[in-house]
Amino acid sequence: MGTYDGILNFLRAFMKTCIEHKIPLNILGMDQGIFNYMIFCNVIPFAEKYDNGNIVLTINSELEDKMELKDKLLTYNKYTPNILHQYDRVERFNKYFYSDAYFKNEQICL
Repeated sequence: MGTYDGILNFLRAFMKTCIEHKIPLNILGMDQGIFNYMIFCNVIPFAEKYDNGNIVLTINSELEDKMELKDKLLTYNKYTPNILHQYDRVERFNKYFYSDAYFKNEQICL
């Protein structure tokens, strides 16, 4: 999330990091690790950092007991986040996030 210029600055820094460290760009899922490195090493000092659940909630099983789903509205610590990231990581919520047409026998069918 960010402004047009902020996102372009991030993408430039991301690609520069990949090139400088000779990271192959054909590895699936490598972006999260590179992003974590960029935050930890302050490669992107212009980035604003927030706690998980403040604006974006990255869902994982460790947070499950702090989440509630009622009428298809998810709350975390009594707060409704603006964006759910990895919303399909908690199996008991999957049927609420996918259309009934794709949910058969408690399996996600994409």
